[in-house]
Amino acid sequence: MPTRKSAAPLSMTDSAVATKTGKTWPQWFAVLDKAKGTTLTHGEIAALLGARHDVGPWWRQMITVEYERARGMRAKHQTASGFQMSSTRTIAASAIELFDAWIDPARRRTWLGAVKLEVRTTHPPRKLRLLWNDGSTVEAHFLPKPAGKTQLTVSQTKLADAKSVARMKTFWSARLTKLRDVVGR
Repeated sequence: MPTRKSAAPLSMTDSAVATKTGKTWPQWFAVLDKAKGTTLTHGEIAALLGARHDVGPWWRQMITVEYERARGMRAKHQTASGFQMSSTRTIAASAIELFDAWIDPARRRTWLGAVKLEVRTTHPPRKLRLLWNDGSTVEAHFLPKPAGKTQLTVSQTKLADAKSVARMKTFWSARLTKLRDVVGR
């Protein structure tokens, strides 16, 4: 696979990765190129980093993903099961109030509209998982904050492509603003 022509920003600086792993991005990429990393699967690259270079699990994933991106093997927002996105908003409402605005169909329509979805899993008032109308999965995480506020993070996985990511980022940004206006104090 070809190396990226444009130097898209990496998730962290060379000095940060070197401090934690002992090598900079170019050094890690050279190690993986020498091991013919572009012919390996994600799991094989991560296993190689652990077995041959004693890299811990979190850093294995970080280095593997950045290598795959740098070598054109993975696009931004791409995972093994498709593409993903997330949107976060802090809203002046309790986690219970926000959770209820998701679970109650009538309340949900006031801010989300008449979207077809299926509630799959609930863990009130911390998390819920939904099956979206296109087969993707939506998770909402509710994190209480001081002063009666809640940080709400919506993640959507199994999206078809980068265009779907962009479309859903715009959609969720608008819907979370509407939710804030409807439920927030």
